[in-house]
Amino acid sequence: MATTTTKTRKEEKWQIIQEKAFTGWMAQTLAKRQMTVTDLRTDLEDGILIINFFELLTGSKMRERYDSSPKTRIQKVTNCHLALRHLERETGINTAQCGYAAENIVDAHKDLRNILGLLWTLYRRFRMNVVVTSTTRTGSGKAGPEEMLLEWVKTQTAGYAGVTITNYRTSFSNGLAFAALCHHYDPDILGHTWEELLAMDTRDVLEFVMTHAERKMGISRLLDIDEILEGTVDDRALALYTSLFHSAITNKKQMNDIANKLDEVTERGELEKKSRDELVKMNYDLTANLAQANIQIEEEKKKWDTTHEELVALREQFLAQQRVLEEKEREIALLRQNLMAVEAERNNLLAKTQTLEERNNQLAEQIEAIQQLCDAEQAKNKKLAAELKAVKEELIVAQNKVASLTEAVQAKEGGEKVLTEQLATEEKKTRSLVEKKALLEEHLQEVETEVESLKSNLKKETVQKEKTENQLNEHKEQFRVNTRGLAVLRRNLDQHLEDLHRWQKYLDGSSTDIEVLNEAAGALAEKISALPFIEQLNVLSERLEEENVEMTHVLQEKLAAASSSKAKGGKAKSSASSPATETASSTKSPEPADDAPASSEKRPHTKSDSSRHHKTRSGSSGGH
Repeated sequence: MATTTTKTRKEEKWQIIQEKAFTGWMAQTLAKRQMTVTDLRTDLEDGILIINFFELLTGSKMRERYDSSPKTRIQKVTNCHLALRHLERETGINTAQCGYAAENIVDAHKDLRNILGLLWTLYRRFRMNVVVTSTTRTGSGKAGPEEMLLEWVKTQTAGYAGVTITNYRTSFSNGLAFAALCHHYDPDILGHTWEELLAMDTRDVLEFVMTHAERKMGISRLLDIDEILEGTVDDRALALYTSLFHSAITNKKQMNDIANKLDEVTERGELEKKSRDELVKMNYDLTANLAQANIQIEEEKKKWDTTHEELVALREQFLAQQRVLEEKEREIALLRQNLMAVEAERNNLLAKTQTLEERNNQLAEQIEAIQQLCDAEQAKNKKLAAELKAVKEELIVAQNKVASLTEAVQAKEGGEKVLTEQLATEEKKTRSLVEKKALLEEHLQEVETEVESLKSNLKKETVQKEKTENQLNEHKEQFRVNTRGLAVLRRNLDQHLEDLHRWQKYLDGSSTDIEVLNEAAGALAEKISALPFIEQLNVLSERLEEENVEMTHVLQEKLAAASSSKAKGGKAKSSASSPATETASSTKSPEPADDAPASSEKRPHTKSDSSRHHKTRSGSSGGH
């Protein structure tokens, strides 16, 4: 009876420790959402706090919708049931198998043991389990959270005199293990040296350490000092109280890490501010330099405005000449493409004509062979008809002989035996002739069938020959049309050749006389007239490319001369105080004017040549 009473009293104390510890744990956790818990018996019955607590523990939002303002019991039970389902889905804890039901949470004011059991399971999973993942265990094998927590205490208190960690019941009874954890948290927290603590009474040590832990570390006094001294305290209560030291030390370490990071960020911000000030100063200097540079640019721009206008005019002249040259080049390329297409079509027609002629010859040979075969078959047919006629005549003679013999038999009964033999012989001969006649008639029918087949083939071949001859005539007519088109292209290219030669002579500046240009063009035409038409077109293309190069060179010289003249004019203006310089400038200034008439003379002539060339090209295109 006494043992049962002691056990009951021990469970009641354990329940009080749990209620106090778990109330603080839940309040600390729910503070992240501006919520709190003061009494586990009544604060959890509507399911709102327990849902938020489970969401914060698991780090995931509950998927199911719940009643945010439950009024009836069924609504409260539903909320608690949804919270347990969410916990089971996220953690894998089988709440039904462990006996945790929604009704027990709602009725916690009647019996708190079920909710305490659930919170103890969660505490071991989420608070003591942190110890497992954050320490290095020297032993082997699988251990629970309590053993891992004990291992962590052993590593934290190593080197402290009088501290030996082997188990919960005896290792914490002198209070030095808790003192070592407080000293590890903050060496100045106790206000005594370690030797002074060793000299103190055990009760005084426990009282001193638990008081400082509650005041300076925020650890609630969950244990009774007498029970610790007597060794009757529950191991679970010791583990729970010790885990609070681990949480405090871990939280302080995290806060120190955050503070260090904050210091680093602050220092980095100061450096960035200093760099920003330097950049502002550099920006100010660069702005001043840029303003000075803009002033200089404006001055240079005013100096070069006039020169730019003249260069623009020269550039327009150059572009006009370049467009004329590009137009000529495109026309030459178009003529070359047309010529290549005509040549390809001509070769194709020649090949088709040759193929059709070969096919016509083959058809003529086949017709001739068929005709010979028909003649042979007709001769053979005539011969067979003659043989058949002879057989018929022999048959008539044999029949006449049989008739005469029959009459002789009737007249001369005495020579019956001889006549019978002769009659039998004649009958055999007659049957042989009849069989021969049948064979000849059958052969004659086959010959007639073959003759009909040959006549049909001859008719088809004749139709095919006529069709081939018609196609050959069409191709010949098309060839004559293409030949006339080639003649027109040849005349057009000859005229273009003359234009190119005139333009080349005029561009070189070696002659401006039209008669001399005509003679030179005639000489070039006579020079390439003996060449094949394709080679003439290649010579024409090469001359056009040379013309483009020469024209570009001349225009570049004109632009260079104009730029040089403007530069000299600018120097003359800057040195207006020197009379000798003014005289030299006035003497040199007319030089670019000498080139201007030449440019103006070339442009009208180029336009007229291009115009005449376009007229020739359009006329040849229309003829083609």
